[in-house]
Amino acid sequence: MNDRGAIVRLRRELSADLDAAAQLVAALSGFEERLRGLTDPVPLGYVAVTLHQIYTALETGFERIARQFEGSLPGGSDSHRALLRDMALDLPTVRPAVLRPGTSSALIPILKFRHFVRHAYAVGFDAGRLSEVLLRLQSVWGDVRADLQVFDRFLEALAEPP
Repeated sequence: MNDRGAIVRLRRELSADLDAAAQLVAALSGFEERLRGLTDPVPLGYVAVTLHQIYTALETGFERIARQFEGSLPGGSDSHRALLRDMALDLPTVRPAVLRPGTSSALIPILKFRHFVRHAYAVGFDAGRLSEVLLRLQSVWGDVRADLQVFDRFLEALAEPP
């Protein structure tokens, strides 16, 4: 199931997903201060959509991992949260945990916000709420990167020639 070529490809794809998310996180640097009292829908929308894109880049990576190692994605109305929870599971003989439980838990509010943005076509964005989500993302970002680097070392070992 996990041939070397597929693992090498997965590493490249995960690296691209993480790089895309990192560039977006960097683009939002300093925005938490600019959000205070902001009512202009254009920059508020930019921050909301960028937060959406960051989580989507991470989730895309999680989906790639689940497909490669478990063969499928969780289904049902709670599938996005289930996928995030699954990333904190150590699956002996299949794969180690991708995220530590604390990292996974800290990402839940960002997942919820991403869901809100997807369905918020008729409402404006609140600067205070955007600031909260942005601060949450900034506080967990280092852990996300560290966890994914540990998982990449696992993938690297799998991809080594026998």
